[in-house]
Amino acid sequence: MGIYHITSRKRETYNVQVKYSILFECALGIAAITHKRLIDTLEKSQSEWEEIKESLTEEMREHLQFVEEHNTWKALLQLLYMGEFQDLSQFHAKIDSLSEEDLKYICLPFLGEKYEEKRRLAASGDVTAIHELMELTQDHQFFPTYIRFICDVHVQVLKSHLIAVMTGWYESVIQKEEEQILSI
Repeated sequence: MGIYHITSRKRETYNVQVKYSILFECALGIAAITHKRLIDTLEKSQSEWEEIKESLTEEMREHLQFVEEHNTWKALLQLLYMGEFQDLSQFHAKIDSLSEEDLKYICLPFLGEKYEEKRRLAASGDVTAIHELMELTQDHQFFPTYIRFICDVHVQVLKSHLIAVMTGWYESVIQKEEEQILSI
């Protein structure tokens, strides 16, 4: 069997780990309801997602609108991948404890080992590195604008948003289904 390498990026080796936390259910639900390309790939129907959205408070819908505009569901997933959080309070404590540079570094997408230094520089506000990351991801659906947002947003706005949207989704959606989810 022939293997064709048809991507412009060189092959990388990845370390794969399987982790589980109920918080992934939060982040994936937030991603599904705010990222239209994902919604049809999940087990809930479009009408079930609409019912969930209608049941949310106005404040929570505003947070979801912010997620949709800035793709901050990606930031939630990036944060969850870097730690092992058993509950919401651990997640909140970790976000609160992170410096601006560390939070932004974690939230920025991994583009390969050779770009990690640029990722770190971009997280620290280096304009050249930010533009280089945006250029590297120009063919991606949302990475350039996501990178710009993460690098430009005030750290307290980002922290407050991430905590509020995770807490709101957990309390509004996940708590009701937690036993069923954990039994799977």
